[in-house]
Formats: sequence, structure tokens, C-alpha cells
Amino acid sequence: MRTCLPLIVTVMVFLGSGCTPGNGPLFVNNVRSSVSGTSGCLPSKESVASLGLVDVAAPPEIEVSAFLGGVKEYFDPAAQVPLVVTGGQVLSSSSRERLIVQKVFLRYSSKPAIPGLTATITDVIPRTLVLSVNSPGEISLQVPLFGANARAKLEALSPSNADSFQFTSTFEIQGVTEPGGSEFRTPPVSMPMTLVKTEVTCSTPNDQRLKRFSTAAPLLNGCSFLGLNRRFGPGDCCLTVDASGNPALDLSQPGCDVLP
Repeated sequence: MRTCLPLIVTVMVFLGSGCTPGNGPLFVNNVRSSVSGTSGCLPSKESVASLGLVDVAAPPEIEVSAFLGGVKEYFDPAAQVPLVVTGGQVLSSSSRERLIVQKVFLRYSSKPAIPGLTATITDVIPRTLVLSVNSPGEISLQVPLFGANARAKLEALSPSNADSFQFTSTFEIQGVTEPGGSEFRTPPVSMPMTLVKTEVTCSTPNDQRLKRFSTAAPLLNGCSFLGLNRRFGPGDCCLTVDASGNPALDLSQPGCDVLP
């Protein structure tokens, strides 16, 4: 039998009447696609419940913007059910512990199954966000949907122009209270997509690298992956070789900035 427990710290909070697998007080109340900003990826105005096609012919890096709910309620004593009590005293909002988001936890599933990508394959990606009584009511976090372990299994997948997979990346946002150190996590959010791995043959036999991103700015990788909603093709090949015909670095081309 599944039970639902409140977050127990120096304060006690139980938000909402539903039974969820998250260990409050935060939850994801909206997910939007991410677009390029001046210094990083930013939320778009478009809410999304799934992605379209994702081509993993090149290692995928895709982010979405997760908007966090529960922050206002956590720091507002009047909104707490039950009242926040420590040692028989009702705490003011300024006495609450801060919430420190530390990481995004990822798990994956696929139909048909992808070789090696089992339920035990997970990823943990650091993400830092400090929430306090002075935090705004609407807060978003850039959430990656693929980690290094998943990318390793996808890299080993044989390319095919016919095969496709109904793939789901599921994320939880996790952290701790400060100074109490009690852990919290949001209920999981699933992002389904159609995953393919196009077979691309580049015209330079010694260099089969693909350009991965539409910009050379590393902070924009998560919102400029070329394999989102389009297939890779020969026009995405690096074609960067030296006088001997061997692969050469091209720092201006994101994807051609590493050697095979």
C-alpha cells in the first residue's frame, strides 16, 4: 500500500489533498519549451506535454523549462494546512528554512526497448536554485532531458532510417532544506517523444562528425540541438579536415569542436 508523507523538517508542511509520489513542498505546475536568450536558454510562451521527433544521430542535449509551484504556499503561513508548528510555536514566514534545489534526476523508458537502456539506467545532473521567502511567485528551472548514461546507450544504438522508438524521459527536481538538510523532490514529470537515429553518411570518409547545435555558445546547447523536430542529413556534416584528409578542429562549428 502506498502512503503519502509530508516533508518533515523543523517545519511540517503538507500541500494539497492529492496523494503524489513527490516528497513536497514543490511541484512542477507547467512545462514550456526553451528558446535562446542573450546569456542562456529561457522559457518560451508555449506549454508542452511532449516533444516531437528527436534524432539522436548526434548526442542529444535538449532542455525544457519547468515552472515550480508550491513556493508561495510554503512561505505563506496563512496558506499552510496544517499550520506550521515547531515546538508548539507557529513560525512566521521569515523563520522558514530555505529550499535549495540541487539536481535533476532522470529515468528513461522506450517502446520498443533500446538495447542496454534498462530501468536501472538513470542520470543525475546538477542544477542549483535557492528559494527563500523573498523568491518571486513564478520560478522556472532549465531541465535537461538526456544525461550522459542515456547518451552512451543511444550512441551504441545502430542507426536506421526505418526504425523509431516511443521514448519517454522522466524528470524529478530534487534538493534539501537549509539549514535542516531534509531532502525533498517534486513528483515526476514525463516527456514523451518519437526517437529516431538517422543513418547519415558524410562525404569525408575520415570525418563522420555531425554539427550538433545551431549556435557555438555553450550556454545555448540545450535549446539549439539540431536534432529536435528534424532529422540530421549530409548537410549537417562537419567536413572539417586537414591537408592530409584527417578530421580537424573547427571551434566555430559546435559539433566539429571535438575529434572522433
